[in-house]
Amino acid sequence: MSRPSATEINADLAERCTLSTPLEIIALMREIRDRRAIVTLRADTGSSSLISVVIDVDPQHGQVLFDASGAAARQAQLTDAACVLADAAIDKIRIHFSTGRAKLVIHGGQTALASPLPLTALRIQRRGEFRIATPVVEPLYCRVRDTVDGRERLLKVHDISTIGLALTQPPGEAKLEPGTVLEQCRLDLPGVGVVHAGLEVVEVHERKIPAGSRRLVGCRFVGLPGPEATVLQRYIINLQRRL
Repeated sequence: MSRPSATEINADLAERCTLSTPLEIIALMREIRDRRAIVTLRADTGSSSLISVVIDVDPQHGQVLFDASGAAARQAQLTDAACVLADAAIDKIRIHFSTGRAKLVIHGGQTALASPLPLTALRIQRRGEFRIATPVVEPLYCRVRDTVDGRERLLKVHDISTIGLALTQPPGEAKLEPGTVLEQCRLDLPGVGVVHAGLEVVEVHERKIPAGSRRLVGCRFVGLPGPEATVLQRYIINLQRRL
């Protein structure tokens, strides 16, 4: 039995979580504005972030405006970027979206960032984070160090999110137990960069396959630096666009 593709694994979840029509996007931006939800903005090529709120939604010009009061250096980083990544939360619903190039404007007497309305947005309401399967044609691997002998191993990543991932452990290797912390792990994310972080094993599952069994090790990131969290988010957004 071949491994399900990213589309097969995530199609239903993505359909239920992704907003993609203009009316849905405008309604969501207005909800973020009306609820005064905190929005974290990051340049897709930078490391710093700007804490903001939506101050207006302009469907006529296809724009959403964010409060831009704050450090000039952060404003410049956002306006220099081709893509701006945004995270927000309303009640217990996490919202992720990205916009095109932003520009500084004066709106209602205050400095604002005007960005194109996002084409899509993710609304996630679940105990875990939205997980996406890694591509079969371009597999993702994680370098981990054995907790006993310290040797480096290369494990395939089955799926990934902004808070963790699932590793495929080869047959015959000593089983990783929940609570184990794997330090100094490295993820080489094709097209976007490298992430260094620790991994804490949360759960271990054995899955039956025709050739025997496959062990999936669910982990959460530990000590993930802010800049590398941005790199990770950019990789996940790139995967979502392929679905």
